[in-house]
Amino acid sequence: MFVNSQDSDDNDVDDGPEENCPTPSASEALKAAEVLNLFVHSDLDDDTMKKEIPIRPVVVHCNSPSYKIAKWLNKYHKEVTGFRTKHTIKNSKDQVDKIQNTQVNEGYKLKTMDIENLFTNIPTENLTELRKKNL
Repeated sequence: MFVNSQDSDDNDVDDGPEENCPTPSASEALKAAEVLNLFVHSDLDDDTMKKEIPIRPVVVHCNSPSYKIAKWLNKYHKEVTGFRTKHTIKNSKDQVDKIQNTQVNEGYKLKTMDIENLFTNIPTENLTELRKKNL
């Protein structure tokens, strides 16, 4: 992505699940996963995607029992480590505001992904090593 944004203090916004976590029907979720899978695979180079690891649907977990615990752990981690994301975009308007004066070379493409809840299965050994380095 070519956006050069400032550190954001909006990381701790407490939005309720009713705003950010609509509950789709099973058929809507499957259709969205199918469309995402087709879109992502058609837009990425062969080297980028590992064919043996297909894209899996994202499960909305905002109403699950572990959601509040995960949210608290995330906030605690940020307080302990002082971690702040360098690049964040809240919505489409925020993105337009940040890139409206950016010069882009011909042939460049802007690609974005909402990855906040995308990685549902992180290998624990990698996470453990990362935590050891940062704490």
